[in-house]
Amino acid sequence: GVDAVGAVAAALHAEGVQAEVRLAGSGSAELIEQIAREAPRAADGTPQVRFLGTLGGRELRQEMLAADVFLFPTRYNEGFPRVLYEAMTLGTPIVAPRSDLFDWILHDGANALLCEAEIDAYVDATRAILTDATLASRLSAGGRETMKRFFDALPARSHAAQVASRFEDEALTQSRVAA
Repeated sequence: GVDAVGAVAAALHAEGVQAEVRLAGSGSAELIEQIAREAPRAADGTPQVRFLGTLGGRELRQEMLAADVFLFPTRYNEGFPRVLYEAMTLGTPIVAPRSDLFDWILHDGANALLCEAEIDAYVDATRAILTDATLASRLSAGGRETMKRFFDALPARSHAAQVASRFEDEALTQSRVAA
C-alpha cells in the first residue's frame, strides 16, 4: 500500500492541496525510487514526499504529533497494527480501508475515515481531513477517547498499556494545531 501514498500525494497536489508526505519505515529500494520519481514537487522543486527511514520511540511520536493525517493504505490482513493505536493515542486522524479486522475499533466518522481501498477514495478522505478543521478535530478527539477506553480496560503491566502510557505522556506535553 505504500505506493498508494505517492499516488494520493500526486492527486492532492494536482488539485492544489498542498501537503508534504512523510513516509516512515522500510521498503524496497525499487519502490522508494518509484515513489520519489512520481512524487509531486513544490514550486521550488522540492519533492513533496520525504522518506524518513525506520523511526522509533521519540522520533516516531514527534512525526505522528506533527502529522495532520495518518494514511494507512494497507492491502494486507494484518490484524490491528500497533501504528494505528499509536496514531489514535496521539490524536492523529486516520484514513484507512474498510476492513473486518479494524471494525471493532475504527469507526467511520467517529475516530477515523474509512473508505474503499482505492486511490480516489483515499484522496477524498485525506482531502476531507486536510481541509476541514472540525472533522480533523473530531477524529483526533475520537481516536484519543477510543484508546483511553481501550487501554483503561487492560492490565497496567501489559505491553500495549505500557506503549500507550509512553505515547499519552508525549501527547500531553505537545499541543496539536488544527488544520
